[in-house]
Amino acid sequence: TGPATLAGKNPTAPVKNTPNINYFKVFILNENNELLLVEHKKTWEPIGGRYDTTLSMEDYVNQLTMTANVPASDIRLRGIFSAYYSRSGKPTVYHYYTVRYKSGEIEIPNDCTGVKWVNLEEARKIMTFDDMVLIYEKVLENDNLWGGSYRIVKDAAKGTREFSQLVDFFKLN
Repeated sequence: TGPATLAGKNPTAPVKNTPNINYFKVFILNENNELLLVEHKKTWEPIGGRYDTTLSMEDYVNQLTMTANVPASDIRLRGIFSAYYSRSGKPTVYHYYTVRYKSGEIEIPNDCTGVKWVNLEEARKIMTFDDMVLIYEKVLENDNLWGGSYRIVKDAAKGTREFSQLVDFFKLN
């Protein structure tokens, strides 16, 4: 099965020649492996952003972490995942990084309304997106680089967002 089939599309239909969207999520972890979450549009999630810049990946991770006044330390790519959204024929590629927090006063990023440290149990309860919780759990297991594929089906009328794994997590290293 190819990616077009996984996305629920006709594999022989022409695909518009546009680049895939790349999105970065950064798990900023303190010495207790607590995660820094930000509140953005009434959702709690790790800091992130669409990678559509001329910056290097490392510089972009630094830019993202500095939105909360956290200098990036020990940057590690921890996962690459393809997410198929019901509204798109191509997957969004998510790059998940971990960064270690050393010191400094955390600030609320400009486009956010809150920021806080949470442990894994609290993250399970307040993180809005199930896929991010599962990826966070996997990243904390060990030092492997992970891959996987999942589908997100949004229904604006019902206000729902359903997540299902298409491919179980697998080691990339």
